[in-house]
Amino acid sequence: MAHLRGSIEASRGVALEAAAMLVGGSELAAPVDPSQALQMLVEAAEIASYAGDVTPTAELGRRAAAPPVVDKAGEFLSDLLQGMGQVAEGDGEHGGPLLRRAIALAGTLQDPRRLMWAGIAAFFLGETEAGNALYVRAVARARQEGAVGLLPQALEYLAPVELSAGRYDAATASATEGLRLARDTGDDTSACRHLGTLAHLAALRGDEDTCRALAAEALERAASRGLGLIATLAGYALATLELGQNRPAEALARLERLLAAGPGAGSPFFAAYTVPDLVEAAVRSGRPEAATGPLAAFEQLAALAGTAEPLAQLARCRGLLAPDDEAAAHFEEALARHEGPGRPFDLARTQLAYGETLRRARRRREARTHLREALGTFERLGAAPWAERAGAELRATGETARRRDPSTLSQLTPQELQIIRLVGEGGTNREIGAQLFLSRRTIDYHLRNVFVKLGVSSRAELIRLQLADR
Repeated sequence: MAHLRGSIEASRGVALEAAAMLVGGSELAAPVDPSQALQMLVEAAEIASYAGDVTPTAELGRRAAAPPVVDKAGEFLSDLLQGMGQVAEGDGEHGGPLLRRAIALAGTLQDPRRLMWAGIAAFFLGETEAGNALYVRAVARARQEGAVGLLPQALEYLAPVELSAGRYDAATASATEGLRLARDTGDDTSACRHLGTLAHLAALRGDEDTCRALAAEALERAASRGLGLIATLAGYALATLELGQNRPAEALARLERLLAAGPGAGSPFFAAYTVPDLVEAAVRSGRPEAATGPLAAFEQLAALAGTAEPLAQLARCRGLLAPDDEAAAHFEEALARHEGPGRPFDLARTQLAYGETLRRARRRREARTHLREALGTFERLGAAPWAERAGAELRATGETARRRDPSTLSQLTPQELQIIRLVGEGGTNREIGAQLFLSRRTIDYHLRNVFVKLGVSSRAELIRLQLADR
């Protein structure tokens, strides 16, 4: 009963109260069911992070060492929480092996929730590709099991991964499905997370009305429930919108508020990752001094993470703040650190900033190379405001920017995109309906619409067109 109360509070109530209820429940369970006690501690850490408070992770990790491990599930939960607690305290030497062991155990357990948590463990270790793969497996497993309550939670983690990888249509489809299922099952916390992701996608595409509407709904729900992470995600979406629309002063003010907000009202941990945006907003609004303190904190974060992407963004920040004659070395470092095509939007932002700096220094031929690359990436992603900015910079070098034809699949709705992805995996209409929790007739209806929109008459043609559009 204590576990049930805590779970209900986590999905619909005040986040930090839910965390306290789950910790209290774990104390009741420890003498009689150690595995359930560990499960409640992990859930307490998870909902505390939604409140924007990651500080309990270390204490919960210490608590996880107390209950005896009686089965593989308990071993996974104990290793996971102890490992996260030690890494959170800066002890990666001892925490890292525990997290790697937990990841290995999750693969044998094949439970959707444990696969999700193993994905979080992989991100704690900076192993992005492994984390991405675990989230994909968690979604697939939830579909196979018909776990309608867990699927929106698994999609919460998959959609931002797809966004970061530049797969905006896939991210929109995942978040839209997750939002629908979360609302159907009464999981308000999951619904809020999906609203934040969809607001961010709308911001990147320059869809102001949609972004503001989604962010407003997320912020209203977050405020009443103390969901600091959701408040930060929604605020970040609005700042991204303002930065893309060349309103850097508004973006700077908003990002400064995100950094100042404490748990419940914000997420200090996640807000630290918005510093590269704050640096750009400060420079473009003529207030570079506003970036000094936040950048120093981000330098520590990037050094602690030790992975390529934060270090690439740090180098870009230094390039933005440096005099034009010293900036090139920082931008070259950033380009070298970006991990290939893994995060195309961030790479394109570095290319754009570098191209702008080279153009100001009258090095137009060099600037064009970077600006062309940035423009091509922004257009391919559908990041319209950023493409317009890159195009304007390219024209300022004396070159005419050509417009790219929009994607053939861009006219489809998120649900239609989900359906054609499953068609491409060989699913029948009945199987697709089961995975999406929709009737076969609904799938038939959507596929007929897809065939009309795309001018195809068979599933084979649809699959070929889908492959050609990638």
